[in-house]
Amino acid sequence: MFLRPPTLYRAFFCAIGLVMIIVGLECLVIDSALFSPGIFEDTKLAVQENPWFNSQPPMPQGNVFRPKDWFPWSLLAVGSIVAIYSQAVRNLAKI
Repeated sequence: MFLRPPTLYRAFFCAIGLVMIIVGLECLVIDSALFSPGIFEDTKLAVQENPWFNSQPPMPQGNVFRPKDWFPWSLLAVGSIVAIYSQAVRNLAKI
């Protein structure tokens, strides 16, 4: 039993649509997000410099992402359209 190409397209577009909806919902909830590569290396350096833990380790430096007001709504709208399209591919494949 092999999968036909329309089935693969439908699964691909459904997954993309659901990811966009989830990211849009997350952007509605957060004010900002900090993307920090190497957070564990910074903490290890702070522990090595201060073995008695007298001070807090330094805050990690990185890129701060602050979504605009229109960004989550756009992701929700486009994700919904893509998810609905993935169901339409199934109906078009029967034609």
